[in-house]
Amino acid sequence: MRNRLLQRIMFSAVTRILLGIALLFTNPLSVTFRYLIVIIFLLPVIRYIFHVLQHTEMDTFFTGYPQLGLVLPFFIATGIAVLYVLVLAHILQIYTTSYFWWILMIIIPVICWYLLFGKKTPPAEVHQHNMRALLRTLAFYIIPFFFAVNYAFDFSVPRHMKYYITRTDHTTIAINDPDVSEIDVYYFYLLPADSMTGPTHWQTVSENARPLRRSVPYWLYKRFNEGDYLNEEEHRGLFGIKWVSYR
Repeated sequence: MRNRLLQRIMFSAVTRILLGIALLFTNPLSVTFRYLIVIIFLLPVIRYIFHVLQHTEMDTFFTGYPQLGLVLPFFIATGIAVLYVLVLAHILQIYTTSYFWWILMIIIPVICWYLLFGKKTPPAEVHQHNMRALLRTLAFYIIPFFFAVNYAFDFSVPRHMKYYITRTDHTTIAINDPDVSEIDVYYFYLLPADSMTGPTHWQTVSENARPLRRSVPYWLYKRFNEGDYLNEEEHRGLFGIKWVSYR
């Protein structure tokens, strides 16, 4: 009985790890990503409902299983933490925001978990225990899910802008930081497509039109080359948080 229970717990953990890895290698704007993020979020909810209906207690991960030792739980827990950070970065890459907000979105769930559940709590009835276990998981799931759903299920008509990339460039800037001596900055030189007429091999631009230099992230810089058209679409967002897609 204990072995079967241990297998169920480990399978649940492994399932979430595998789904997280699959999400990490899935295009955030694809249909697959859309349903993966829902499945991952619903797993702990379904597990909670199952135990409520069965009037059983949700087990705490690794608790009460000394045969696992100390090494295996440590590596699995560390791997889950690293995977969480990578998945969060993968989800948030759609948004044009600074690393400060990324770090904040990692710290907030940790603080919430500690304030609500980090301290030792007295024994509780099964229902209270299961609710704590569910909220303990959702404390980390809710932020990635919220920002992923904001664009994954945003079916509004975006504001479309089309540019012609006249040139790409990058430069290295020295900064006064003891940890980082320099950073690379990447640029696109853009002309609005509606300012040009005629065939693509000969471009005529409107009077006094000049390319606009725009700083872009590296992942976008490596996707496009000089002479490409850049289609930029600004979306409203399902929850009103704007996001931008490029093609």
